[in-house]
Amino acid sequence: MAYKHGVYVSEQDTSLTVPIEGTAGLQVILGTSPVNMTADPYHAANKPQICYSFAEAVQNMGYSDDFRKYTLCQSIDASFRVFNIAPIVCINVLDPNKPAHVTEAAPDFYTLTRDKITLGERVHSYAVTEDETYKTGKFYYTKSGENYVIVENPSGSITGTVYERIVVSEKGAFGVLLDTITVKDVTGATEYAEGTDYLTAFDSDGFAVVTRISAGHIPAGATLLVGYTRLNPEGVTANDIIGGVNASTGERTGLECLNMIYPQFDMTPGLLLAPEWADDANVIAAMEAKCTGINGCFKCECLVDIPSDAERAAASPATAALKYGDVKTAKENLAAYARLLAVGSDRREAVRHERNRGGADGLSDRRKQRRSVHLSVEQVERYDRRLPCGRHARAARSGTGQSAQFLRRHHDDQPQRL
Repeated sequence: MAYKHGVYVSEQDTSLTVPIEGTAGLQVILGTSPVNMTADPYHAANKPQICYSFAEAVQNMGYSDDFRKYTLCQSIDASFRVFNIAPIVCINVLDPNKPAHVTEAAPDFYTLTRDKITLGERVHSYAVTEDETYKTGKFYYTKSGENYVIVENPSGSITGTVYERIVVSEKGAFGVLLDTITVKDVTGATEYAEGTDYLTAFDSDGFAVVTRISAGHIPAGATLLVGYTRLNPEGVTANDIIGGVNASTGERTGLECLNMIYPQFDMTPGLLLAPEWADDANVIAAMEAKCTGINGCFKCECLVDIPSDAERAAASPATAALKYGDVKTAKENLAAYARLLAVGSDRREAVRHERNRGGADGLSDRRKQRRSVHLSVEQVERYDRRLPCGRHARAARSGTGQSAQFLRRHHDDQPQRL
């Protein structure tokens, strides 16, 4: 019988726990995701996608660890990597077809290294050039006041004060739309063709890579002029989350996509979330409104965010909770702000409440209406003690550690006017 001597190493595949499936509390999450990594990024906005695993979520939505910019990834990570539950429904509102949701990067020079280029987001500065003649592979500028003006078709000797653009810092370009990449020679006169001269793909970190095809027309080690367009998640606003219905086409966006889930998946929403957005009073009010009457008969509950870090607490101290003792006040203020929006949007209802309370005697109805829009939080609480959250809310952890999320319940005996 043979014996092995020394140290031997064997590898075994990591065992993955099968997610626990349940649809009673089906999560419906709205936010942004890096859809440039999906098969069809231009048709990935405002389309509910059901995901049963992390791999399926990455395929349908893309993935990034930057939870602030790509907020859906926060819930994808929490559901599949932390708590191991499925399914979830994701609704991305980052739309590459909207000019505000994309950013076009200025073309820049890249040099092939091992026949590859990794596109980057660069920060530039300007310095007086030491070149005596214009050279290819550089951008030259003249200065007019405080502005730098590019020198068009530079050639010959340099006279006067001329600046060249230099790269101060660079990081990988994330969110690049592969079909927008343009590759030209160093002069910008010749544009190369994808599939014939080069290939585009994403690396393991999600950054765009251009690879030279040896049988193509791009010389080895060449310096190329490359441009691209990338996603701009900072261009998404609360209005994109709230959404609406196009009266002409019937197209739904944002929270209005909630009514598409039951017809598509034969499931009813259980929990409604909008990570990083659900601390906005307008979004909270819209989420409250959508929790009842889904498809005319269903109800769900929504999770709202309470800022729990110093940066966000400074921006909205009334609704922040830096310690557990602040939670009660913060969630009551969130409820009051949402109710204030409802009062402001329905002035006649506010005037009726004011009249029933016997206040503002002698004021005209118009002045009462104006007064109703400028109520304080305390006045709103006195207006209607039947707040949809507050003392009826129970805390629920988000699992990501970035914010505390709190459950807002909707009771049959609490009529909603949002």
